[in-house]
Amino acid sequence: MQATRERQMPTKKTSSRQYIDGPSRPFSAIWGVTAPWAHPLWHEYLLELVDLTTPTSKPPVLHMVGATHEFILTAITRETQFNHGLPLSMQAVGKLTPPNYGYQFIAKDNLAALNRIQDLVDRIDARTISPDTDYRHEWDTILFPDAFAMVSVKKKGWIH
Repeated sequence: MQATRERQMPTKKTSSRQYIDGPSRPFSAIWGVTAPWAHPLWHEYLLELVDLTTPTSKPPVLHMVGATHEFILTAITRETQFNHGLPLSMQAVGKLTPPNYGYQFIAKDNLAALNRIQDLVDRIDARTISPDTDYRHEWDTILFPDAFAMVSVKKKGWIH
């Protein structure tokens, strides 16, 4: 039986990543990103990725035929801040609702999904994309044109 893996993997100075994988739970990964340039009030963001294909006691709600993964990006309240020295799973952070972005998409495997989201984190760190909701058009049409958008202005909120 495979042991559960949990480890902190630094990406760049302003972000940290942790992923959790094991035989009794779906693959998931979380990132904490600090981007004070993105919004005057919200400087930190939590990015979450989860595998939708692993059988669980409570099956996921699929909004897209064949969806294999779900990604959610949420701004963190100003009252809580990341401690990049601690594993993200051990930190209690306040999330704003609705999330900034949420998508269900199809990936070849967990590694492909992980790499897709890591690329987003790297681009936020490089300031070539913004986690702020003012950029929804770019996220929906350029970054996730192949996905089901779970957060939408047209749909007035969060579908989950």
